[in-house]
Parts: sequence; C-alpha cells; structure tokens
Amino acid sequence: MGATRGFPGMLGFIDCMHWKWKNCPDAWKGQFCRGDHRNPTIILEAVTSQDLWIWHGFFGTVGSNNDITVLNGSNVFDEVLSGRAPTVQFTVNRT
Repeated sequence: MGATRGFPGMLGFIDCMHWKWKNCPDAWKGQFCRGDHRNPTIILEAVTSQDLWIWHGFFGTVGSNNDITVLNGSNVFDEVLSGRAPTVQFTVNRT
C-alpha cells in the first residue's frame, strides 16, 4: 500500500495530534496552551500500520510542545538508539 502512494517499504505512520482538554485545571492552562490553539490541549503521539493497528501510543505531553519536541521526549526510538531494535533495511531517497 505504501509503494502505491510513492513510499516503498513504508511500514506505518507516526504523528502527533492535539486533543482539546475541556476540563484542564486553571493553574495548568498556561503550559497546555499553544499559540495556534485557543484552548488547552493534550498531545497524543501514535504509531500505526497501514491497517490502523496502533503499535505505540504516548499520551499526555503538554500542549505547548510541537511534534518535534514530543518525539524528542518520547520513548518510541529508545530501543533503536540503544541498539536493541531489529535490523531492517531501508532506502532514503535524496532528491
């Protein structure tokens, strides 16, 4: 499925999404608000396969973060960085 969309060998997807936190305590609103969101949000980072099977979830990061800072604080790549992840072959297309 990934190859038909121009991503051969792609196993899944990783993304972060902001969910509005309706009942956020007033004392926490400053750290859970971001400039592009009016209301406090809580972030969900998820890794899914093409059939929408969820392989990883990281929920609760403060809303003032962006996707890069969420990934930096996430444990999704810990095993890769520590050398415990399985060896896989991949291709990087540099254009």
